[in-house]
Order: sequence, then structure tokens, then C-alpha cells
Amino acid sequence: MVEIITALLVVVLIVLLIVYSFPLAVVDGDSMYPTFKNGDILLCRRVFMSKRRHYSPGEILVFEAPYEDEKYLVIKRVSFFVEQKGTKYLYFLGANPNKSYDSRMYGLLDSKVVVATVLFRIKRCKNG
Repeated sequence: MVEIITALLVVVLIVLLIVYSFPLAVVDGDSMYPTFKNGDILLCRRVFMSKRRHYSPGEILVFEAPYEDEKYLVIKRVSFFVEQKGTKYLYFLGANPNKSYDSRMYGLLDSKVVVATVLFRIKRCKNG
């Protein structure tokens, strides 16, 4: 009986670790159209503080919005970066400039705001 409980606990912990490490994101809005459509489901890889790395232009990232009081996540593409005194600042642009609130409005962001990298789209929204 103890072995069954231990095995179930291990399975639950592994599932929780995978779900936490590889979260899903749902695109809300048209700022990344045509790359992503409103309602698309994306598989991401969470960025842990100890694993922060140098991001490259063209990479699509999920980050904490700089313009909201509440915690709000945004998906944008890295356009370029600037390094100053060991800190990397990223300039983000949406794929749809007419519908995107991005670094053209809020400027460079510290790479510490990055929460996850987008790996790929797992479901394409048919509507929208």
C-alpha cells in the first residue's frame, strides 16, 4: 500500500513539474497577427530566475506587462537588445503594428521581466 501511495505521489509531482515548467498560453487580441491569431494556444517554456539567458532578436517571449498595475502577461517578438553594465534590455514589437502596444510606447525592458519563451503553437484558432 505504501508503494502505491509513493508511486502516485511521484506521478503527481512529475505532472505538476511539467505543467509548471511548460505552461500553455492563449493569445488574446490581434497584436501578433498573422504570426498568432486571437485564440491560438501556445506551448511555452517557463524561464526560471537561475536560468535567465541572453535572448535573441526574432525570439517570441512572454513577459510581464510594464503598463498594468495588476499582473498581466504579454506575448511579443524581440526586435533588438542593448546591454548596459551587465544588464540586458529588450525592445519588443508585435507582429501587427496597428494593433500592438509594445516597446514603441513603453521603451526598453529589463530581461528580468521575461516569464517564458514560446516554443510553438499547439492549436490554431479557426475563428477570428
